[in-house]
Amino acid sequence: MQILVTRSSTPWISYWSLKVYGKTFFLGQDVKVCHRILGMGPRDVIKVIGSNDISKKTVNTKLARFICNSLNLDRSTAKHLQNWQLACE
Repeated sequence: MQILVTRSSTPWISYWSLKVYGKTFFLGQDVKVCHRILGMGPRDVIKVIGSNDISKKTVNTKLARFICNSLNLDRSTAKHLQNWQLACE
């Protein structure tokens, strides 16, 4: 379980994908993921996962688990979803 981060040409924007259960789901722009998928601001997400450094494996895994739990995403559900179906764009 992990979050893959893709940086845009604009340094303050990044896009997240969720790699879980053998699939990679595009989620969208980081701030939009927090607001639209998780229903919280980025600061609130940071409080839940304990850090803003998702380059650290433990923090990255916490974020991925938090997203999965928030979406009730398990292996069975993921199997039937297309890679774009979790996107908030």
